[in-house]
Order: sequence, then C-alpha cells, then structure tokens
Amino acid sequence: MKKLMVVLAILFVAAWCFAGEPKKEGANYVEMGAHGSSVTHDGTRAAEYDEATTHSEGTLKFRWLKTDGDVKIKWEGEVESHSDMNFKLVINSGTWFKSTTTYNKFFHRLGHDKLANLEGRESVDPVENKPGGKFVFHDDYDPDVEYYTVYEKFSQVFDFNIDNDSPFKHVQVGFNALSRKGYHQINGLSHCDTCHVNSKAGRTNEITYDMWVKADAKIGNTNVSYKGTYSKFNNRADEATFYYDLPRHPTKGVAVEELGSRTLFGGQRMPVDYNNDNEMFENAVSIESVITPKDTIYAKLLYSNQKNDALDLQMDTKAGSFRYTRKFSKDFRFDAYFSYYTIDNDDYYVELPDWRAGRPGGGQPMSFLRQSAYNRDVSYFKLRGIYKFDANQRLTFSYRYEQIDRDNQIVNFEDKSTDTTKNLFKIRYDGRFDGAKAFFEVSYEDIDHPFEAYNGIYENSYHNYSGGTLWYYLRERVGEATSLPNQDFRIKGSFTVDLSDNSSLNIYGNYRNGENDELNTYKMDLQAKNAGFDYFVQLNDTTVVTVGYDYSNGSQTTLFAVPIMDG
Repeated sequence: MKKLMVVLAILFVAAWCFAGEPKKEGANYVEMGAHGSSVTHDGTRAAEYDEATTHSEGTLKFRWLKTDGDVKIKWEGEVESHSDMNFKLVINSGTWFKSTTTYNKFFHRLGHDKLANLEGRESVDPVENKPGGKFVFHDDYDPDVEYYTVYEKFSQVFDFNIDNDSPFKHVQVGFNALSRKGYHQINGLSHCDTCHVNSKAGRTNEITYDMWVKADAKIGNTNVSYKGTYSKFNNRADEATFYYDLPRHPTKGVAVEELGSRTLFGGQRMPVDYNNDNEMFENAVSIESVITPKDTIYAKLLYSNQKNDALDLQMDTKAGSFRYTRKFSKDFRFDAYFSYYTIDNDDYYVELPDWRAGRPGGGQPMSFLRQSAYNRDVSYFKLRGIYKFDANQRLTFSYRYEQIDRDNQIVNFEDKSTDTTKNLFKIRYDGRFDGAKAFFEVSYEDIDHPFEAYNGIYENSYHNYSGGTLWYYLRERVGEATSLPNQDFRIKGSFTVDLSDNSSLNIYGNYRNGENDELNTYKMDLQAKNAGFDYFVQLNDTTVVTVGYDYSNGSQTTLFAVPIMDG
C-alpha cells in the first residue's frame, strides 16, 4: 500500500507540473495519472478487455508536434497498461509525401468453461422401459488457467501524390502485421459424439501479414484505381494433442473390436486444434467515369486466390460489379446496380476405412470426395429511384433481385434444389422539418428456397430393429428445417424533435412478420416488435443526461433434430 501511495503521489505531482492551459489541437502536451479496478465476480465479463483487474497502474498520454520547413511531424500515444497501448506517428513533406505509422495493442479475456454441465446419464429407455446406460462426463486438465489473447497490430503506410502531367496521381504502399498471442481453451470429444469431453490449455501464437500497392490515375473524366494485395497467415504455436479413449461399450467396457470397427482411431494421442498456414493474392480494379453531367458509371473487377499451404488446396474468387447513375432532374435520381461473383474451391478426396471392416454385415465403403459448399454463383441486381419533394423531403423506391446458385449444397428436400432466389421491394420516406426529422420505411421480401437444412429432421424416434442392427447408420432424415422465412414483411420508423436548444426526444418503432409455409414438416412463424424512446438533455458544458426506454417482444417457431449418440 505504501508503494502504491508513493506512485500515486509522484504521478499527481508530474501531472500538476505539466498541467496548465487546456490542451489544444496544435499544442504539445503530456498527461500522467493512475487507474485501477476491482472485480468481485466474473472478470471475463466485468473487465473483458482490461488487463489490470486487481491492481493499479499508471496512465500516460502525450502529443508532440514539430514543423521544419515543409516537413511536419506529429507523434501521439496512450499507454494504459503493459497490454493496452497505442501510438501514431505521421510525417508530411509538403503535399507530395506522407508516412503514417501506427501501433496498437490490447488485451482480451476469453473466459474458462468449467464444463460442469457435462455430467449426465440416460435415465430410462422409453421402448423397453429399462434403466439407461449412455452417459457423458468431462475432464478439465487445466482447471485454473485464465485464458486470454493479446492483440498487436503494426501498420506502415506511404502515400505519394504525383503532381505532373502523368495520368498517375497517387500511389500508396502499405504493410500490416497482426499478432495474436496467449492461451485458449481446447475441447475434444472422445468417441460416441459426446461421451467423454476433454479440455486443456492451448497456446495461441499467430501472425498475419498484409502487403499492398495501390495506384490511382485520372484519364479525362475517368478515374481508375488498382490495388494488389498479398496476405500470409502463419501459425507458430506448438502442436496440441489429446488422448482418445479406446472404443468400447460405454458402461460394460466390452465389445472393443466391434466398436473399434466403427471409429477411425482410439487408444492413442492425436493432434487437435491446429490452424495451418495459408496465403492469399488479390487484384482489384475500380473505374469511375462521368459520361455527361447527368450520367455516371462505376465498375469494379476483382480476382483473389487463397491457398491452404498444408494440403495445397486453392479457392478462386472472381467478382465484378457495375452501377449506372442518372440525374433526370434536380429532384429525381435513378440508379441501376448489377454485381456477379463466383467461388470455386478445390475438391478433396477423404480416404476412410470401410464401415465395420471385417465384421458381420459390414464392409460398406465410407471414403468420399469432399465437394465444397463454398462453390457458388451469385447474381445481384438493384434498381433505385430517389425523388425530392423539396430540399428537406425525399421518397426512395427500390427493388432488389438476388440469386444464389450453389454447386454442392442442397437447400430443398423435395426437389433437391441448390438455388435461392430473393425479391425485395422497399419504399422509404425521409423528412426534415423545423426542429424535427423523421423517416418511415416499409419492405416486403419474397424468398424462394431460403437456406435450410434440407434433411434436418429425422424419421420417428424409436424402432424395434432386430439382430443388433445399428439405428444411427440406418435412420433417415426426412424433413426440411430452417429459421428463415420465405415471406418477410417489415415496418420501421422514427421521429426526432428538438424540445429546446439543449434537449431532444427520439421515438422509434419496428415490426416484423415472417413465415415459411413451404416446409414439408411444419410452418415456421416469426414475429418481432420493438419500440422505445430516448430523451437527451445537456445541463451544462460538462453534464449530459440521457433517459430511454426500449420494449422488445418476439416469437419464433422452429424445429431441428439434435443428434445424441445414436445420431
């Protein structure tokens, strides 16, 4: 305590010495002080981004400015703790060169799941009315570890403004490095889906590099911009492993050969929780051209390639967009926008042993070609008209069409469709009046085959199979399940009024009604209401009071199948 009092006294005297006139934007200054906190319950929630939860630390803020001819230097920073600081250095040389250097560091507590809820046992078999046997238990090998991540980001950007007859007007070269270090919780499941849950501490040591070059040019009335980016992710953490139990009957401890024939490994340590290295190249070109005083076009092309260095898998993305804007008059503007992108991810052959190889009734092949659910073609089209009644009131009409054509992901049980099509209609009013403003919006969206688990519901729960036949290999999924509507109606609005020079009132409301009546098992209903107000008053230059009330009410009907051991 005496040491703490001495530190506080020194910081107070230093701050008093530097104190004077209030700091101004163009002046050097230094602030020093202290801060501390105390957490009585869950520090991961009360102080999720604070390293100092049980002690006091010093605080430092500063800004230093210098001008020497055409060269201007600005250096500023803030230090709250060993793991909470940021700095920024900006150097300008006339109007042609600018260097910006930044460094940020902060601390994030991740919490620790004690897994206490993972202790249970099946009580009764509802078919045979026999005592249950299946159970779940857990082991936490690092129960006292506090998990956290320290983020650090360094950025260096150089900007060059070119003032000559060349079409190139601006060039930017940049570099980022983002580091993540600390410890996180790793959970592993040992056979039968959830029978034995393991937990241990895993080290986090990851770094991501980004390097880019950007060039802007102007040719007549057309602006052209190009940006090339290279990104690299490296995982420097040590490999973590778990011991996976020998497969056997969960209560009797027998049938090792039988249960072992249904699993890929057991009775051995295996690597877990590893993010392998990968890299990405991206090229993007943007064009903006003023054709006439009333007509403008915008276009963008993008190509990126992402590579998994461990397996040499690659994913290519190609995208393009085009927008046309026309001002028919000073009161009416029209936009037409179209975009398209395609994603192609490499297939990967997953080689597995045959199902129950060498056992009676077994031998079914289980190897398969993994075809990525990322693969898709997406088309997007939008029309928008904006009409201004006067300088303070406008009405916006818009229509949006979107189609998602997936290559390998089925989203409808009955016709095995891979397409989702959306049509959205929207109208909005915005107005400003003397001391008030308001908006009101109504939208309706019709969706054909929204994303769903097309086989997300099982057949009847219990069957009397004979001969030891296994349920979970034979049971079928027969139903569609989703939490997304195929018809979605929404209304929202707000009204804000200035009650005086230093107070205002905002009233808002939202309503949503959605349903999906195309499922083969049930009807999904969704309703949500939200309303409230905010009152703001400024009592003086240093005191502001805000009072508000928010009411929300929502309901939704959704069904899903939850597999537990027997699938």
